[in-house]
Amino acid sequence: MKNRNVALAFLICIALWVFSFKQVCLAAEKFDIQTPVSKDELFGGSGQQTKDKKAVEKIVKMETPFIVNKGQQDERVAFYAHIFCGTVFVTKDGEMVYVLPEHQRKQALSARKAKNKTTPPDFSETIEKSSGKKGIAGEKRGLFILREKLAGSALSGIRGEEEVAAKINYFKGDDAGKWMSAISSYRMVSLGEVYDGIELKLKAYGNAVEKLFYVKPGANPDEIRVCLETAERSTLKINAYGGLAVETQTGMAAFSRPVAYQIINGKKVDVPVTYYLHEGEKISDNSGHRIVENKKYGWRRTANSKGAKPVFANNITETAIGDKFIYGFRTANFDRSKELVIDPIISSTFLGGYSDEECRSLGVDSNDNVFVLGVTMSDDFPVTDDAYATSSSGNKDVFISKFSNDLTSLLASTYLGGSNTEDAHALAIGSGDNVYITGFTYSKDFPVTGDAYDASYSGGDAFVSKLSGDLGSLLASTYLGGSYSEEARSLALDINGNVYVAGMTSSTNFPTTEGAYDTSSSGLYRDVFITKFDDGLNSLLASTYLGGSEYDGAYSLALDVSNNVYVTGITKSEDFPVTDDVFDESFNGSADAFLSKFNSDLTSLLASTYIGGYDYDGAYSLALDSSGNVYITGYTGSTESADFPTTAGAYDSSYYGGDVFVSKFNDDLTSLLASTYLGGSDYEEAYALVTDAEDNVYVTGITKSEDFPTTANVFDESFNGGADVFISKFNSDLTSLLASTYLGGADDDKSLAMVLGAAGGVYIAGSTYSNDFPVTEAAYSAGFNSELGNAFISRFDSSLSVSGEVTTGEASYITVESATLHGTINAAGLSTIAWFEYGTVSGSYDNTTEELTVGGYEDVSINSSVSSLSFSTTYYYRLVAKNSVGTLYGSEMSFKTSAQCKRETVSADQQIMEIARTSSAPVTITVACNGGDPRYGVLLIWEIIKGGNNISISPENAITDDNGQAVFTIEGVKRGNATARFVSSDSNSKAKVKVRVTR
Repeated sequence: MKNRNVALAFLICIALWVFSFKQVCLAAEKFDIQTPVSKDELFGGSGQQTKDKKAVEKIVKMETPFIVNKGQQDERVAFYAHIFCGTVFVTKDGEMVYVLPEHQRKQALSARKAKNKTTPPDFSETIEKSSGKKGIAGEKRGLFILREKLAGSALSGIRGEEEVAAKINYFKGDDAGKWMSAISSYRMVSLGEVYDGIELKLKAYGNAVEKLFYVKPGANPDEIRVCLETAERSTLKINAYGGLAVETQTGMAAFSRPVAYQIINGKKVDVPVTYYLHEGEKISDNSGHRIVENKKYGWRRTANSKGAKPVFANNITETAIGDKFIYGFRTANFDRSKELVIDPIISSTFLGGYSDEECRSLGVDSNDNVFVLGVTMSDDFPVTDDAYATSSSGNKDVFISKFSNDLTSLLASTYLGGSNTEDAHALAIGSGDNVYITGFTYSKDFPVTGDAYDASYSGGDAFVSKLSGDLGSLLASTYLGGSYSEEARSLALDINGNVYVAGMTSSTNFPTTEGAYDTSSSGLYRDVFITKFDDGLNSLLASTYLGGSEYDGAYSLALDVSNNVYVTGITKSEDFPVTDDVFDESFNGSADAFLSKFNSDLTSLLASTYIGGYDYDGAYSLALDSSGNVYITGYTGSTESADFPTTAGAYDSSYYGGDVFVSKFNDDLTSLLASTYLGGSDYEEAYALVTDAEDNVYVTGITKSEDFPTTANVFDESFNGGADVFISKFNSDLTSLLASTYLGGADDDKSLAMVLGAAGGVYIAGSTYSNDFPVTEAAYSAGFNSELGNAFISRFDSSLSVSGEVTTGEASYITVESATLHGTINAAGLSTIAWFEYGTVSGSYDNTTEELTVGGYEDVSINSSVSSLSFSTTYYYRLVAKNSVGTLYGSEMSFKTSAQCKRETVSADQQIMEIARTSSAPVTITVACNGGDPRYGVLLIWEIIKGGNNISISPENAITDDNGQAVFTIEGVKRGNATARFVSSDSNSKAKVKVRVTR
């Protein structure tokens, strides 16, 4: 595994300016272009095309808002959006200016320090760069400037559309008079009607800018002419795959293949579309510069290009240019009575950005909102109204962000930190959806509250903080530590709201409490600490050391229903404290995992055991099941006779080299109930483990094995290269691998955190160095340089598939010629089209039902009626669902239509009834055919043929259900006798009911 001392800029966790969709950026010359347009696609090479289509719509990302300019930018700017690889400006005269970072040499990137953080350029810097002047932009770093403007367009007004909740706070410099807060931002910007009947709207995504041309009925899309200008000589090329690339000495910007579609009868209908280079004509742009073109020789230049010599093109799809060119679109025939949407996306591989981030922990509140904890080096990512802290305080701060459960909306986001460096590792959601976090800080001015347990910095301290669920208030915050360094790694809440924190300390004066299990440091190296606070972080209720004479570190902590405390981690101490009769009382060599159990006030070590083999072993995550059994996971390198302990019948008892282990103990740690390896022939490590309501066990981490075990029908069964994320699901006794999948791209990827959502989704988060990491079609796709990685957050269903789940149900309401088909779909957050297919031959389906569109993460019932069927015939059917990942099929089911009704009968469950006056009673009427087959859908009416003043009947009519039945209510009105008759509207068959009404 590669050593990379980097802070990670993240894909979706929340970056400076995150909210979700497709792609833009500068592609440095030697980097491969990313999905959906590979470098080979852009340049017509023979390399592999865009990564498998299965990569589409697998990870949900966040939109990036356009920020209105209220004076924080140059006066020429109307809106701007910070994308991960740069900034896009929309000027008041309709120009779109993309500011993208140049390729930087590896050594230059390596030399960047936290104290030299960079920030996005403003528009005036962009002008300096694009005009060739030396200035801030040119001196601080290289910038690639790309301008677009619509040729021959008369703008009708630029405006923001769909204002978002996130507000931008601008605190730049030390002049408070120039600070601004609560600046509005919008999901999209409309440039209005740019040509007759053609409107242009812009959207921004994490690494992308999308132009949407809305061509109204009767308008001509051929009128669209986009003038694209670079700051230096450029080459334009359209490759065989339809991509469009602009290449300069600085780098390359790429437009992915355009798409076009219409909505007809509620369905999206694709329209073939290609880029078109305007050759052999003279066009003037809005600035008055005349563009001179020569179609014969395949060149063009502009009047202000200082006499640039024509450069001959190699083929008709490549055109050398001066500093401007014009492109448009050509579509196939389409329905000109309907609106047409044309959607080109500018894309690139270079993940520039101006900051580094990483997400570390996940949590889910009572409403299934997702909280993300991490660290950021960014000065200006979006924060929401009334967030606790709206500006960065130091070199590296903590961030906490709150998303909707489908990861499409940023509900709240805040900084937390002091003037130096912070790190954060664990998050938990308490009562009232308050948020507790822990980590460590090197800031003397880390925010603490007035009545906190410890308001004084002692040097490299742990911290514990409590925020409101809307992240608007810091409810409590405290330091925790001695005179040397501490790292808090895990946090849990008990049923009374008390807060437990575990980690490691180098301090001999770490705060402990009287009567605690161990109040003295045990060695020259780090010891474990476990500390208990009240919910307000005012009082240190209990605190203890745990360790031997060598290194000991705690990485995970959990509580049982009695508030007993379990902690796990790594020990190198031969004298690490263990208790009698536990599973393993002896140190095994190099480094072992440990698992220890304390009572709730940390005064007694109830149980403590080693687990390991001859070589290095360590545990990183811990969880309990519904019976109180304890699961741990981590890494084992024990190669001597593959001696890490496994159990009989375990899923895998063979060591392949650097494997994950998953082990299950009883609650007193005396018995190893189950233990298995998990891995392939190369290296694996697990960082997170959770259990679900059925006591299934989920594990996630990193693998470098091409043969890591996967299961069928999961998200990704194939290794992608470098190191991939894995997510695996076991049954409770670790004998069966229920589901297992890869997730990743060609470089190194790993998963660091996992949590289960209330609706059953499995969220994971981690980091990726892959420029082809799988992303959704409706999301940005990351590009990467050689030194920086990104973080990601992904949601899977419980079967570890993000394509969805389809279940075919039983048919109902079966008649002679019709039936209703039922099924269930979980769309896994993807826009999914569903329908039934059916026929009279098993496995062959000649007919389909109407298509329905579903989405979201919940199970959705699908019901469709089919008619014009043959009587007495068996039909076979299944539910089908299609989304951008692929097509899913439910199991085949069957039903048989009713026989032709030669003789219909109508009967009542009571032929004689007695009811009191003013009371009522039900009567069930059954319609059957041919002596027994129930008839669905028959209209029944009634008539009172005797004693009409004595009773009343409701409803006036009814239709028989799937059992051929309908229920009526008869009420007594007046003492006496009455007779009611229930009649089938199909056959006029009747059933009589006699009623006696008493006092």
